[in-house]
Amino acid sequence: MDFWKTLYNWLQAVKSSELNPESTSFKLFLAAKRQGKIANSFSEANTLELAKEMWKQAKNEFYDENDNEKKLSDEYKLYIKEFFSPTNMLSACKIILKFSLITIEKNHTTVLYNIFRQKVLIHEDLMENVFVFMLGWIDKKTAELVESGKPMSVSFNEYKAQLIAITREFNQNLSLKEIAPRPTEEEIQYEYNAVRSTLSN
Repeated sequence: MDFWKTLYNWLQAVKSSELNPESTSFKLFLAAKRQGKIANSFSEANTLELAKEMWKQAKNEFYDENDNEKKLSDEYKLYIKEFFSPTNMLSACKIILKFSLITIEKNHTTVLYNIFRQKVLIHEDLMENVFVFMLGWIDKKTAELVESGKPMSVSFNEYKAQLIAITREFNQNLSLKEIAPRPTEEEIQYEYNAVRSTLSN
């Protein structure tokens, strides 16, 4: 069901022009190596003609030669009917053409962090904190999109603006920390005694 729901969501985003299939890569990440005849055939289609052929072959799993619907589970009936509707064929095939299955061999967060480090120019001292913030920001952003019934799509410009803003903020905090004078031993002892006094009361 998750596979067909993902294809359905991508299809809706393409139909509403929220995603351009010509410039979008549709990647399905798997935490473990799994096999599926239809998913594999979609992933291997590298021309539009082949994508159309794979679309037709997959449709035969759900419709007979007279185009009558076979018994479908209510869980994914809507997704199947939309993806294999003749009016949606071209959009669906463009998705298939740009579709790929990717199995994650190690921790996904580690993979993302390594890619992040390669693509952004940030001081090494800021890298991990900025990455963690952006990961949380994207998670929150996509959750809000789902709640409002919109596709989970974050534009590059919005991402870039947020990345620049938080990098500046972290950089400023780091600069202030570096130029702040180190407290004297007397000041440290005073703060320590103050905390002890508060706890004892």
